[in-house]
Amino acid sequence: MDQRNEAVTATADEDGLRQVDLEQARLAQAGDAEGMAALLHPAYRAHLTNGRILDHAEMLALVRNGSLAQERFERTPKAVIVSGGTGVVMGVDRLDAPPIFAEGGERTRHYTNIYVHDGARWRLLARHFHLLP
Repeated sequence: MDQRNEAVTATADEDGLRQVDLEQARLAQAGDAEGMAALLHPAYRAHLTNGRILDHAEMLALVRNGSLAQERFERTPKAVIVSGGTGVVMGVDRLDAPPIFAEGGERTRHYTNIYVHDGARWRLLARHFHLLP
């Protein structure tokens, strides 16, 4: 596997999951649809601040059309929990500019990413986030 997706095949522990979560941020900012497709679970869903829920295909469309690549941010995972084949990462993204879903100029995004380990790698199953000024 190439170096770009090395984190996607990380071991099923907290450090490995933290690295996968950082890789998810890199993939989004790079507009790497192929890498993101490898990371997302087929049942992926994201709950947006406007109440909309994106599915797998809609998320990949945002990556492919460059919408997510417009965001520049620094990700800081704050808490990582692994229980069996389930992993949860809670953290903060500090954005250089308000993201595409912001309504009031918010530049801080608190997030929770839920991953499942399929025996070989972590896959992002669900994401929820909210924005703060």
